[in-house]
Amino acid sequence: MPSAVMGTLALALAALVPVVVPPQGFLGASGEAPASCEVQQAVITWGFKESFRSYVSGAIALGTWSTSGDVSYETPVFSFTTDTGSVAPDRSAGELLFEGELRFTAHGGILDTALQNPRFVLVGEREAALFFDVSGETMGGLAVQDSAVDFVRVTWRAPNETLDLQAGVWSVTNAQVVLTSLGANAFGTYLSGEVFDPMNLSIRVSPGCWESPGFRWWWLPGGALVLAIAAAAAWAIVIRVNKSRGLGHQ
Repeated sequence: MPSAVMGTLALALAALVPVVVPPQGFLGASGEAPASCEVQQAVITWGFKESFRSYVSGAIALGTWSTSGDVSYETPVFSFTTDTGSVAPDRSAGELLFEGELRFTAHGGILDTALQNPRFVLVGEREAALFFDVSGETMGGLAVQDSAVDFVRVTWRAPNETLDLQAGVWSVTNAQVVLTSLGANAFGTYLSGEVFDPMNLSIRVSPGCWESPGFRWWWLPGGALVLAIAAAAAWAIVIRVNKSRGLGHQ
């Protein structure tokens, strides 16, 4: 192929193939995408259900709540804090593990329900499940002793997310929380589908471990798919150049 044509092909490829650069720290020493991001700190803040808290602490129920371990309370929200867990770089899977409990008591002990060992599991894009071990007695007087109850489902939209790649912090605010059928059976106060208070989430990992929104690993290495498309386009340019030269010599 003539050098001029080769030069045209090279210029066409350079113009058409985008430069794909992963975020700093995105590739490990092996040159592969990290399988997961180890959690350095995760904090969930959640009011549980304001109307329920108001009822428990009111003049009729004369109750209260207590917390222990990784669970704490500061008006008006419960906080779950841990450094145990891992999350996929694209935040579509992973789990956070907590130790401790929040416990509601009221009506002189008729209601005495403990929600223990929270486990927050990412089950898909912008969806998570919060599990509890549930024990005690419901307000209806039923004894409960269930492990790993899929208690509520948590969902959110893209505008509810913020991502700081340099700091390694991913945050979600005002996620919707809905009681599941299993949670309703174990808790005994509300029906499945009851909307609970919104939830906030913040997870910090090593800077550079999170995947940028819109970044996809199939572009690497070298953007092979885009390169093939660009090559075909460049070849079409070369053919046009050759035809143009041929017409000039007629």
